[in-house]
Amino acid sequence: AVWSIDETQRSATISMTVNYTGMAVQSDLVAHAKLRRHGKRVASLTVEIRDSADALVADALVTYKIA
Repeated sequence: AVWSIDETQRSATISMTVNYTGMAVQSDLVAHAKLRRHGKRVASLTVEIRDSADALVADALVTYKIA
């Protein structure tokens, strides 16, 4: 998602918080990221990770420095 910002040439992770909400056993996982906010130097995104039954396995808040 951070690469969808036109100004992004490179990025570095400032922080990442992951909350595990369930188990995934022998299941494919899919992550969907959503850009919540960005300025000239910092971008914030949320990520949801779901299993093949669409159950929420984890969510995350990620902050990137963009350049």
